[in-house]
Amino acid sequence: MTSSEAIMWDRLRGRRLGGFKFYRQHVIKDYIVDFFNNDALLVVEIDGSVHANRDIQIRDEERCRALAHLGYNMIRFTSTQVEVDTELVCETILNEVYRRIDAQLPPTTAESEPLSG
Repeated sequence: MTSSEAIMWDRLRGRRLGGFKFYRQHVIKDYIVDFFNNDALLVVEIDGSVHANRDIQIRDEERCRALAHLGYNMIRFTSTQVEVDTELVCETILNEVYRRIDAQLPPTTAESEPLSG
């Protein structure tokens, strides 16, 4: 585990972020993702410096498309982002979880009932 992944795991494990459960090194089909939240079908990836390599970027894009095709949403952060502004990263993740959960809820219709009197 990299230092940035350790920072992130410390913030995500044990339902510490908004009460939501996150998994570490979770397997989805042929992929092992850094962090995963099942409620929002959200994958969180932390990219180290190796991800600056164009071949790695191409594989990352393919992986993102494959997971999106399966219904998963992925957000990525650099190691530097996690280490420098952990609070903003956590806020971004939490907002995405809420956004994704709201998107999965069926629309509600307010039906007014006649008042009895």
